[in-house]
Amino acid sequence: VKLVQSEFRHFVAPTFIRIDNEREITVFSPYRADDKYHRYTYYEVKCDAPSFMPGWFEREDAMIKLLSIFVQNEGSNYVLDLIGRLSHNSSIETDDNGITQKVTIKSGVEIKASTAVKPIIALKPYRTFLEVEQPESNFLLRIGERAKIGLLEADGGKWRLDAKKNIAELLENNLSDLVKSGEIVILP
Repeated sequence: VKLVQSEFRHFVAPTFIRIDNEREITVFSPYRADDKYHRYTYYEVKCDAPSFMPGWFEREDAMIKLLSIFVQNEGSNYVLDLIGRLSHNSSIETDDNGITQKVTIKSGVEIKASTAVKPIIALKPYRTFLEVEQPESNFLLRIGERAKIGLLEADGGKWRLDAKKNIAELLENNLSDLVKSGEIVILP
């Protein structure tokens, strides 16, 4: 926004700002006067913020991720509370009379208090530019063996469209005079 505001007078109008995806933006010219099939690319912006990759996580790793690369909301608080009440138990009982031995092995995940686990949770991981509102999306929450936590996307990729919309809104709000005059065109 600051670069465009300070340098756009040097650009050929209209200047186009295309939101390529949730982590990349390109600022470019209309077709060049000398060659109708080429454009000048003024800027290419790539998001360098951390990004959450869905999958299966060890209990401690899931807690760290939820606290460090998620916007805190009701969903993240729910998952953190649930993870905090999980325990992985493993025990071995033996019955040995010196001649024969019986071994009973118990292993599993227990929730310290009985509770139903919500299968779908709305979370807001950092997945786009930090300057914009992070899109909230649904995740499938699973608890696996050895208290592994599964956070798997369950919105069909809709969050990507929401992120692009949020980026477009931020640009339109901050460059509103240039957008209204037609000197800047934002392509979501």
